[in-house]
Amino acid sequence: MLFSKVKKVKSTAFVVVRAHSKSINNELKHISSIFSSNLVDLANVNNNVS
Repeated sequence: MLFSKVKKVKSTAFVVVRAHSKSINNELKHISSIFSSNLVDLANVNNNVS
């Protein structure tokens, strides 16, 4: 009884984690693209100053 309950919770948690990891990956891609474009901006600013 307890074992099947644990198994069910585990599989539910797995599905939730899978769904979350997908959205987290999208967030990370978004953040990294923003970050890299900001780095490019910083490099351009440094070039203009010197």
